[in-house]
Amino acid sequence: MVYFFPYVIMLLGGLGLFLGEAFVWIGFVILFVVIPVFEFLFKDKDFNSPKFKSAASDLSLYLTPLALSALLILAFRQAYLTEKFYTLVGTVLSTGAMLGAFGINSAHELVHRREKKIRAMGVYNLMLVNFAHWGLEHVFGHHKHVATPLDPATAKKNEWLYTFWIRNYFGSLKGAFKISKERVVGYWVVSIIFGVLIHSILGLKILIVWLAISLVAIVLLQTVDYIEHYALLRPKNNEGHYAAFKGPHSWDSTSVMTNITLFNLGFHSHHHMKAVVHYEDLVKQETANKMPFGYSIMLLFALIPWLYIPYMNNRLTSPTSS
Repeated sequence: MVYFFPYVIMLLGGLGLFLGEAFVWIGFVILFVVIPVFEFLFKDKDFNSPKFKSAASDLSLYLTPLALSALLILAFRQAYLTEKFYTLVGTVLSTGAMLGAFGINSAHELVHRREKKIRAMGVYNLMLVNFAHWGLEHVFGHHKHVATPLDPATAKKNEWLYTFWIRNYFGSLKGAFKISKERVVGYWVVSIIFGVLIHSILGLKILIVWLAISLVAIVLLQTVDYIEHYALLRPKNNEGHYAAFKGPHSWDSTSVMTNITLFNLGFHSHHHMKAVVHYEDLVKQETANKMPFGYSIMLLFALIPWLYIPYMNNRLTSPTSS
């Protein structure tokens, strides 16, 4: 089924981690070389969600904790066995990219569900990359303040991606503390316990690898925030209140590769308009600002701010731009 496509990439990436040497780069190459090529070739073809609500559509999410845990174990094994720097770098980049693309993104869907056990799966996926507080701030902070100056995940007009990473990370952490200091501290305690166990069993080298994998995944997620909400603001009414979120307040992507890989994340404006809607029921909004390319290309493009910013500024609509 179409939304099991991420498992094809994770399987190939996991195989690369198992084989070692140059093969460890497979996951990274698929996500940032192969997929961008396909996104460019099919950039004018819109994806329409098949609307297949079933046990299988949920299963594609519920299996992610097992798949991601397996990837992390394979990465630890490879890092433990090798002393070659390029293999270690490839292991970190491939695993971090896969845990960011599929781990944090599946967690994004899971933490929005009503069932406590399902939300816990999302928190677990985030804990694999030391980012559990993000789920808390995303649901109760970002969705409330998105497309306003109060939201750290909404990039300002002309803001470089690299400064946005720092502002967004610490702003989101501050927001999570305001929502529930106890839960954030609890997440940190669990992360520290994980770290101590990894150090005790596998040594300092593997602990550093885990932290590096986490950093790659977190940076990837924050870059996604950047491209989804760059320079879009909701207007204020005469009473000083922000207008309700509508289609033009998000950058959407109808890219085939983006949406079958990332659980319809490209239909982001619909998600913000109705956060309880499951991913397979999301559809494109005709009024949304449309990304010129799919997520993989946009993520790479954003790394070149002196090109990205003027290009995207020219695509802004004045009523919603900051």
